[in-house]
Amino acid sequence: VICSIIPLLRQFATKICSGGEGGIVAFPRIHWYNGGKGGAIVEADILFFSGEHSRAMGLYQRLEEEILRRVPGVTVKTARTQITFVNPRGFAFASFLPVRPAARRPKPYLTVSFGLNYRKESPRIDAAVEPYPNRWTHHVMIGSEEEIDAELLDWIAEAAAFSRTKR
Repeated sequence: VICSIIPLLRQFATKICSGGEGGIVAFPRIHWYNGGKGGAIVEADILFFSGEHSRAMGLYQRLEEEILRRVPGVTVKTARTQITFVNPRGFAFASFLPVRPAARRPKPYLTVSFGLNYRKESPRIDAAVEPYPNRWTHHVMIGSEEEIDAELLDWIAEAAAFSRTKR
């Protein structure tokens, strides 16, 4: 689907393109003024959110803001299915991975994933997998900005420190 930039700028918070339901749209990183929601600067690559996930944009914006504030030298990379925080390797990820049954997922939701060299134990962690020895990927589903708290951000900062030590 090809969209012109003018409709995109006017309607990004509710709908990205006509017929874009359920799809994921990612664009190169550009900035524009969002006069409709507190006058914030919005970057086009976060328009990865569309269809049913458009309401999760606020969760992502808060997560990105907090990570960039706490972890130096982070690059944000957008792909079709996730947004990756890199420093110099990926250490945290935002996606719509359904780590809970549909009936237990908040609306909107965002799955935040991060990697550590051990399994972190917490009732907040929905899933943890060890894809490689001593490389644990943890998934936390969030449904409100309040869940982007000191505990989650400390885990992400720890993951950033761990990613810098990987070879």
